[in-house]
Amino acid sequence: MSELATVELPPRDDEDATARVQLTRHFWLHEFSVSAGHPHLATGVPEAVVPAVRRLAEGVLQPWRNVIGAIRLTSGFRSAALNRAVRGSETSQHRRGEAADCRPLDVALAEAWAALWALGRAGQLDAGQVIYYPADGFIHVATPSPRYGAFTPCVRWPASFTGYPVCETWAEFQRLSHVRLAEPVLITATDPASDPGAAAAALSDVGTSAGVPTSDTA
Repeated sequence: MSELATVELPPRDDEDATARVQLTRHFWLHEFSVSAGHPHLATGVPEAVVPAVRRLAEGVLQPWRNVIGAIRLTSGFRSAALNRAVRGSETSQHRRGEAADCRPLDVALAEAWAALWALGRAGQLDAGQVIYYPADGFIHVATPSPRYGAFTPCVRWPASFTGYPVCETWAEFQRLSHVRLAEPVLITATDPASDPGAAAAALSDVGTSAGVPTSDTA
C-alpha cells in the first residue's frame, strides 16, 4: 500500500541538519521521511539506517531519475508504527531503509517502469525486487535482499491475481499488467541535465499504453 504527493521538494531551512543531508544530485535524506497516507506517523531516518538509504538513492533512484526525470517518494523509511498502519509486511525492506515507493512526475507510470526494466536488465541498477502497481499508480523499488539478490521485476494487479508474480520476460509483464508497451531498449542512463523529456530520448520504441490507470490511491 502506498501514498502520494506531487513535487520534488528541497529541505526547508527549519529542518534539522540530518534531514538536510544530500544523498545524490537529486535526492535528500528528508525525502525518505514521508507517508502521504499517515503523515503523522512519518519519522526521521535513524542514523543507523542512513547507509541503506544512501545505497538506495545512489544505486537505484538516481540512475532511474537520470532517465525519466523527477520522482516523488510516497513512502520511504517506515517505523514499526507506520508499517503497521499501512499493513506492511513485518519483513518489509522499508523498515530497514532499503525500499521506497515512487511516483514519476514527468512521464507516465508505464514509461517509468519501462525505463526501470531496461536499466535493471542492463545491469545498471543496484536493485533487488521492484514491483509495478498499475492499479495504485506507483512503483516500489528496493536494493538486493537475501530473498531477491538481483534485479527481480514483479507486478501487482489485484483484479487479475493475488501475490507478486515475477515477470521473467517483457511479454509476461504485458500479460500480467495489461500494459501494451513495446519492450524498451535502453540507450543511455547518463544524466539528462534537467531535460524533463529524458525518457523519450533514453528509450527507443516504447509505444503507447492502454488501460493504465493514471490516478493514485492511498
